[in-house]
Amino acid sequence: MTPSLRLGDKVEMIASPIDDVRRKMLKSFLIAPFLIKNTLLSTSYKLVGATIEATDTQADMFLSQFSTLAHYLFQKNGEYPSKPELLGELAKHREHFEPGSLGYSWMSQVNFFGKEIMPGWTLDYAPHGNWYAVILASKEVTLINDDRGIHYEAITPDKLPKASSLKRASDFPAAVPVDLFVAPTAAKVRSFFRPVRYPMPQTRCTCNSSCTNKGCSGLQCQKQCCPNCNCTLDPPTGGTKCYFNYGKSDCGWIYTLCAATCGTNICTNCSRLLWGGCCSGCDCLPGAFC
Repeated sequence: MTPSLRLGDKVEMIASPIDDVRRKMLKSFLIAPFLIKNTLLSTSYKLVGATIEATDTQADMFLSQFSTLAHYLFQKNGEYPSKPELLGELAKHREHFEPGSLGYSWMSQVNFFGKEIMPGWTLDYAPHGNWYAVILASKEVTLINDDRGIHYEAITPDKLPKASSLKRASDFPAAVPVDLFVAPTAAKVRSFFRPVRYPMPQTRCTCNSSCTNKGCSGLQCQKQCCPNCNCTLDPPTGGTKCYFNYGKSDCGWIYTLCAATCGTNICTNCSRLLWGGCCSGCDCLPGAFC
């Protein structure tokens, strides 16, 4: 006799191959409008000779990698590097990101010798021995960071301050932590009608399929992706940690112990996919660490 179900009984559903096909079809239907819009806008930009700028998120990921390497060289040499030294260190990672990855979406747009470090963005970096300030500015918004590693964002003012005039990123006019910044409506509309040169395959909050719920934070995602990782607001020290400048107000730096990093795929599966960059701080054997 088939048992009857009562209200409140738990029923387990078994997913079928058809369900998986339906999910993939739904995903393609959701992405299709973006791809069509992006293609049309890109064509329009090319016809009028306009530059397709890097997105705010891509610029923020560049700033994360830039700041990670600045801290690495400070730990190694006892002072923050010059701009040419820092960009030279960044260039060593150029081949570490596969096409289609988060890291590739920003690294492929970096111009190490141009007036703009990325299309539409200028870089102003001022090292001062044991501290620094950096400004990454577009026509609409500006990203700011310092040696503490919390990224700030603000509407680009008519008169852009020099990085050398800042002691802290928070000194920039009207700047707030990047994860608390709310763009004006007009800027959101302009962003909607702006094409993307290298569309990102995912946000920094979808490394693990179990962390795609509404309200999912970057901290929750990195723990899903990298159980051995931790967050701190202070730059890691001591030479025993692999760290990455995440830049958020509740998670300035993500780190894990070198002993849990060397010889593993953390850099590939975690850093490149979730953070869009490579962590630094460990001297692993060649090929075991990027």
